[in-house]
This record gives sequence, structure tokens and C-alpha cells, in this order.
Amino acid sequence: MNQSRFNSFKCVFMFILNIVSKFKLNILIMSLIALVVAIDLSFRKYLVKNILDTAVKYQEGNIIENLLLPVSAYLCMALLITTAFRFYGYFVDIRMFTSMRQKIADMSFCRLLQQDHSYYQNNLSGSLVHRISNLMDSVIELIRLLIDCFFSYSIALILAIYTLSLVNMKFAIATFSWVSIFVLVSIFSFRVLTGLADSHSKQSSRVIASIADSILNVISVRLFSQQAHEKRKFFQICKKRTIAERKLQWAYFWLWFIYGYSFDILQAVSLYFLIHDYQLNKVAIGDIALVLGINISIVEFLNHLTRNLTQFSAHLGKVLDALPILTTVPEIQDKKSAKELN
Repeated sequence: MNQSRFNSFKCVFMFILNIVSKFKLNILIMSLIALVVAIDLSFRKYLVKNILDTAVKYQEGNIIENLLLPVSAYLCMALLITTAFRFYGYFVDIRMFTSMRQKIADMSFCRLLQQDHSYYQNNLSGSLVHRISNLMDSVIELIRLLIDCFFSYSIALILAIYTLSLVNMKFAIATFSWVSIFVLVSIFSFRVLTGLADSHSKQSSRVIASIADSILNVISVRLFSQQAHEKRKFFQICKKRTIAERKLQWAYFWLWFIYGYSFDILQAVSLYFLIHDYQLNKVAIGDIALVLGINISIVEFLNHLTRNLTQFSAHLGKVLDALPILTTVPEIQDKKSAKELN
């Protein structure tokens, strides 16, 4: 990674850190809820294992009395998750993200008012509007993905591997090996995805800017005697955007190809060990339900993680494209000794 790219990422990180510093309590609640969701992934599967094993063990005795504790714990966990999401809706969606959008919009608008005439000559008005809109939405999505996705799923994976080790270390080793491959591929592909997403974002901004400024010309100047020229120009801009989007989608395609088929191999290995150990009476029915349940959950949230990784790279590209609006210093600066105009 070259120095300019590193500085760009640093600017994005510092900007997001500056934004979230105004919402410490909301971020804390958001992180705690993400932690609860991560624990729920393995804990409820473990409760299901206990329920099944207890039902088999006491099927000729007082099943209701013996199942009361694990069933109650399962229902309490479900109630906790439902309550946690209601807290999330109030403290995060209602209180934090709405105020955060307003703050970003105010900062962007104030910075644009400080720019001189040459800045607007070098930047199309339609492009500026599109980039500010992207900045408002993408910063929030980056925060959501960092906490709700990457933080929560990382904790969930650690707990899932630990839970699998309680059944048999073979399942934990197989899952850990696959997760390691997953992480390495994600790290190596992230820079490529970010670069492609940044290029796609810039081309999208050019398309929106071309449409907006063409409409503005129609309304204000009416200089459209050369419609064929304008159409060719717009077609070329759209074609570049299409090429950039296809490159990005091909990168996503191969990434999902590797993740999907490699996890199918992991499932096949897990099923082989389960059938083999069950035949030797080394695992119980509850253990089979636990391993398969955690595997299915891992499939679901890693599928979300893969898609969210691509979304993260796309939103990061949009922020990298839009952040210069706030970081560009006006060429014309007022002297400190200048008097204000009345």
C-alpha cells in the first residue's frame, strides 16, 4: 500500500473517529448489543443440545421437570435478544444515526460555503451533491458494518469454535482452518475490492454529475443544438461506469466462488466425522444438532460477512471519493487582520 493510499485511509479513520466521539453512549450500547448477538449464536445452539440430550436421557421419567431449566434459559435468551434489538432501534437508529446524518450534512455545507469560485469551476455541482449524499449514508454504513458485522461476527466465530471444541476438537480444528483461509483471502482481496469500488464510485459520480449539469443547461441556457454531441459524451461516461462496475462484480464473483465451495468442503468433513463418531457412540444426538446448527449459523453469517465485506469496500470507496470536499482547503484565505464586512 503506497503512502497516499495509507494517508487516505487514515483520513477516513480520523473522520469517523471524530464523528463517533460525539456519540460515546450510543456506540457503547451498539457494541454491547453486538456482543449479545454474538453470544446468542452459540449459546442457544448449546441450549438446544442440552434440551435434546435431556429429553433422550429422561424420556421414561419426569421430562417436564428436567427440561424446565434449559427451556427457560432458551426463552430468556430469546427475550433478551428481542429487547436488545428494541434498545438498538431507539439508541442507534432513532437517536444516533439521524443526528449523525445531520452533523455530516452541516459540516459539508459549511465547507462548501467557504470554497472560492475556482473550486466550483473544477467540480461539477451535480457531482458535489452526489458525493455529499454518499458521504452521509456511507459513513453511517461503515460504522454499522464495523460494529454489527465485523466486531460481532469475530466474537461469534471465536465462541462458535470454542463450543465446537466441547464436542470434539476435530470440529474446532476444521472450522478454525477454514476461518483462517477465509480471513487471509479477505485481507488480500480487500485492497483490490476497495480500489475497484473507489473507481466505480467516481464513475457513478460522473454519470450523476453529467445528468444534473445537462438538465441545468437545458433549463438555464438552452444550448442543445448539438444533441448528438451531448449524447455521445454521456454514452462514453456511462460506458466507463459500466466497465468499472463489471470489474467490481467479477471480483465479487470469484470471492464468493472461493468462500462458497470451500465451506461446502468443510461441511462434508464435519458430516463425515459426525457419522463416524456417532457410529462409535462418541457423540450424542444433541452433539449432532449442535455441530450442524452452528455450521448452518456460520454459513448464514459468513455469507452476510462476505456480502458486507463487499459493501464495506464499496462504502469506503464512496467516502474516499467524497471526503476531499471536507479536507480541501480554500485557495483564497482571509487574513487574520481583515475586518468583517457589515
